[in-house]
Amino acid sequence: MRIKCDKKGFSLIEMIVVCVIVAILAAVSIPLYLGYINNQRWSTVNNLAQTGAAAANAYVRRTGADPTLAQLNLFYDSTSYTVAVDQANDKVTVTDKNKTSITKSVGY
Repeated sequence: MRIKCDKKGFSLIEMIVVCVIVAILAAVSIPLYLGYINNQRWSTVNNLAQTGAAAANAYVRRTGADPTLAQLNLFYDSTSYTVAVDQANDKVTVTDKNKTSITKSVGY
């Protein structure tokens, strides 16, 4: 008596080929994604520093005194960024709190 065998599913070779393709796609896309995220963080830090310097410059022109951070009325995510006003050097410094620790100082 012979048992009928219907082949269903994938062979081991087919599964290995799929895994290799997925690994190649991951190897290409992950560095691109991380570069995109790093560029986004740099842009955010740069924009926040430029905005802070412009606000500080306007405050100095309006009042003649150096501003504090509270007087600049900057709206930012304080869990992700640190903003400081250096009154001695007339600079606004923004630091990203993530692993990259991107820092940008802009004079006003």
